[in-house]
Amino acid sequence: MIRAGSIGIRATYDEEYDENGQEIADTEWDEKGNNNISHIYVSYNNCIITSIQFGYLDNGGIGDLILSTKFGVSDGQNFRAVILNEDEYVTGLSGVRGLLEGIKS
Repeated sequence: MIRAGSIGIRATYDEEYDENGQEIADTEWDEKGNNNISHIYVSYNNCIITSIQFGYLDNGGIGDLILSTKFGVSDGQNFRAVILNEDEYVTGLSGVRGLLEGIKS
């Protein structure tokens, strides 16, 4: 079960930047209401997270694994899966974004 909702901006690989380095089109993402986070999938390169995706257990933790939209691009060289125990909770995510494709918080 998640105790804090997660919201942010998803930036996709093909979005263009204006003359100030700002993305022209962002897509807001909101995972509030998905209460049973059980998995967090992270794709990354040397020091940059390129994508993140959440897995939720349906029916109060006894159902099927449901995957969220993947936020970011799938071109990371490394991949990690964080599997939470039933008594573990996500209380927040934060990060900083540079002028590279990926996730913007």
